[in-house]
Amino acid sequence: MQGSRLPRDLMYLQQIIQDINDKGATITFITEKLTFGPNAADPNSKLQLQLQLIGAFAEFERSIKKQRQLEHIAIKKAQGGYKGGKRMINRDRVRELHAEGLSTYKIADTMGISCMSIHRIIHADRLEETTQ
Repeated sequence: MQGSRLPRDLMYLQQIIQDINDKGATITFITEKLTFGPNAADPNSKLQLQLQLIGAFAEFERSIKKQRQLEHIAIKKAQGGYKGGKRMINRDRVRELHAEGLSTYKIADTMGISCMSIHRIIHADRLEETTQ
């Protein structure tokens, strides 16, 4: 597994590794050549340091990218050029299929989108119903 593919939050990264180890499994970061296993009675300090450095740099990189993105959006908004992304999913069609009783998986397959997108739309509708 690549460390860069894991969360960009250091504490969350450490928690994931701990959870995996608690279940008796070992996690190996191939690119970084780091292995964390459940049988380590005394965790290697150098491994922990490397993990924390990788996690800290990933977290820092993510925050810099986010900051630049927000700055770019602010500039485009000031110029009248940023209007947000265009919605690509026909939400009404999702609602129709859901009302017809189709499963999330069937709707996703029919529309060529992910199940998570279907869940988000349905969940947002339920939230709107409860707040009204």
